[in-house]
Amino acid sequence: MKIENPEIRTNPFKKSPARKKDGLHQVKIRVFIGSNEFGKFRNKITLEVNILDESNMPVMASSSEFDNRKSNKTLNLIILKTEVKIKDSVVLMIKDNTKLTSTNLFAYLYKKRKSQKTEIIPDTEETVWNDEVKKFFKEPVQVSVWEKYKLAVIEDDTEDITEERMQAIADGVSFVYSRDMETKRVSSMSFNERYQTGNYDKSNIFELFGYCWSENSKNGDSLVTGSYKSLIIQLNDYRFNAKPSEWVKDFNDEWIGNFFKYLIKNGYPVVHFRGYDPFTIFKYRDRLIKSKRLPYKEKSFQKVVKHLKRHIDILQKYDLLPYKKNTKLLQASDYLTRKSKKQTYTRREHSLTVNEFNLIADTDFKDQNLNLARDMFVIAVLGGGFRTLELYNEHIYIQNNRLHIYRKKTNETSTNPIILQLKEVINRHNGLPEFLNVNEFRKCLQTIAKQIPLDRIISIPNTLINSEKDLIKVKIYDIFNPYFARKTCVTILNHLGLSEEEIIEFTCHADVRTLKYYKGNMTIEDKERLINFKLSSMPIR
Repeated sequence: MKIENPEIRTNPFKKSPARKKDGLHQVKIRVFIGSNEFGKFRNKITLEVNILDESNMPVMASSSEFDNRKSNKTLNLIILKTEVKIKDSVVLMIKDNTKLTSTNLFAYLYKKRKSQKTEIIPDTEETVWNDEVKKFFKEPVQVSVWEKYKLAVIEDDTEDITEERMQAIADGVSFVYSRDMETKRVSSMSFNERYQTGNYDKSNIFELFGYCWSENSKNGDSLVTGSYKSLIIQLNDYRFNAKPSEWVKDFNDEWIGNFFKYLIKNGYPVVHFRGYDPFTIFKYRDRLIKSKRLPYKEKSFQKVVKHLKRHIDILQKYDLLPYKKNTKLLQASDYLTRKSKKQTYTRREHSLTVNEFNLIADTDFKDQNLNLARDMFVIAVLGGGFRTLELYNEHIYIQNNRLHIYRKKTNETSTNPIILQLKEVINRHNGLPEFLNVNEFRKCLQTIAKQIPLDRIISIPNTLINSEKDLIKVKIYDIFNPYFARKTCVTILNHLGLSEEEIIEFTCHADVRTLKYYKGNMTIEDKERLINFKLSSMPIR
């Protein structure tokens, strides 16, 4: 986006909730990039960036430290310096015609620091350089290297050891030391730096597939994002439990088929890892082996197939994979039986009734996090039926008593009026609150559902692979999650009498046909109102 005479505004904030139990929050800066139009600032792009200290560590602060930061000279100074650098970086990005994203801004802001990270780790160990050392080494060597050399000579079994043999020992000790230093250097890199500099095993299937996590050099975005990255877990689960060949030369139709058959037969591990990448995931090997397992649902298995195909396409594009088959020929249906329960609709049952929603929205749960989760759910429902991740992007904000949101799935912005209980939420927080992280949000919604309780029973298709029952009965509180917001929004707007065309203006569904998968032609409330009206108009017998 080209912005004429850009105006850049910054606003520091603390990330919520507190990290672990130490009461500290990560301090970040929200960046607003726009222009001055008719004397008013008009925001066009909003970014967020972490603040790092001189040691490249995230800046942390307690709530009181952040709120009184102007009296905290150290914290205030680093924030002010970072804000100045941000404005300079944004101007430079616009000049370089670089895409204005949070990732790219971070790269510009800490560019020099990142480059220092890849340098060889300086060796501060004392060195030895004397006549004895000069016999077998071309330059001063570290004390530890010299000691290892002398020990190796003493332990050598060769009778009447020659200078040629001693030279071979010296060369061997030097090689081991250099290799260890190189290993330390590489291990200090981020996964992206390793892939960008070629410091990975191109012949290993699992390290090669991790390449798709790295950044596209043309735009700075990750080659795969979001749920596609989870394929690394499924691949390594197969790696550690089935022990397939790890050689890229053996990656063929048979290898792929055995991988899919393993998933269908063994299901998926019930694990939740944080902070892993294609290299560090190896440390979770034992957990993947010992983990409890559950069968895949057909739709989940189809996603894994889709993710693998995407990874293969990327590796083929960069000429990293000798496997050249067109991935369109890889079909999930080839590995599923005809008896599989197909989910051919978006689960319209996964919606609260109007009364159930009102009960949640109007209840004080006497707990700060539960009440915040309640308010987040109200925002997601009445703001326009947000998908879960739409709550967590930088383009959701209140302006002129309207809620603005960016819909990533359809790549469009949406503006909706603030209605019903959403007004109370906005007034209560004087705007949008600082949200819980998504895992805490999910957990709190489960607690809320059980406290209400949402014990209405619904029947849903049993789409587990190899299952015998076609339907299963569940109570709402067993499956309640943030995605209920989208369907509940449709239910409420329909209850208010909006037409389908009007509803999609609020929810940004692709079209009316898509909406029908959510609500059907008539909801149960529609049916009840219709039949009650007909009965009331009939003559009394």
